[in-house]
Amino acid sequence: MSTMNETGPQGRAVIPTEATRVDAPSATIISARSSLFRAHGVFTERFGNLGNNRESKVFASLTEVGSEGPFIGAANMRVFNISPVSQGLVDIRGEVEWPEDLDVIVSFLVVQQ
Repeated sequence: MSTMNETGPQGRAVIPTEATRVDAPSATIISARSSLFRAHGVFTERFGNLGNNRESKVFASLTEVGSEGPFIGAANMRVFNISPVSQGLVDIRGEVEWPEDLDVIVSFLVVQQ
């Protein structure tokens, strides 16, 4: 699959391990859900009803949303950490680089191997 001489961002070596490798044929999508919330600055939020457990792989993205739906605005948004906490619960730390609260959609993809 991967070799020791592959490089990732900034030319750093990518060394795959069994712990980081996800083979698509053996993985099952458990859920794909979105939640609307308001945030600015660095935040930590808990979301539920995702169908995950502590061993699930959880992926998330942030998108600004307005009256017409999702859009790419002037605010930078980042996901720093995601942690499946317990049955159905996920903690996410991120940042909405804006001085006041914005409406944000967090979209989750939960995969179980």
